[in-house]
Amino acid sequence: MTIAGGRHPGHRRDVAFEGQRSGSLRTALLAAGPLSSLLYVVFTDGFAASQWAGYRRTEQMVSELFAVGSPGHEVLAAFT
Repeated sequence: MTIAGGRHPGHRRDVAFEGQRSGSLRTALLAAGPLSSLLYVVFTDGFAASQWAGYRRTEQMVSELFAVGSPGHEVLAAFT
């Protein structure tokens, strides 16, 4: 038994995003990706690093900011 076009008869292909509302949802979700990366850099390299007086961006790893007991841990705990 062959199926025309390689699809099952009566099988409707669902489209996840249809209409004006979901178009704006798609735009918001696509913008959220780069925005999350930007916020990560701002909060780790900018804000959390400024909480640690002796932190040197060129000599220390970013993971040291996430360590328990580090001055930046309280700021970054919400992101982990």
